[in-house]
Amino acid sequence: MNRDQIRGASRHLKGRAQTALGGLTGDPGRQVRGAVNQVAGGAQYAYGRARDRAEDLAED
Repeated sequence: MNRDQIRGASRHLKGRAQTALGGLTGDPGRQVRGAVNQVAGGAQYAYGRARDRAEDLAED
């Protein structure tokens, strides 16, 4: 697991928490920021995973 995967996963979880908190408090701005963080975190995680696989293929 590389740095992008770790940061992406943590950003995704942070976004989920923001979205949930925004729903509980009725704050649509926080919900949107949470959704953005979820998507960005997922993309960063996917990038890290692809990079990891590319490095593995380059080693072979």
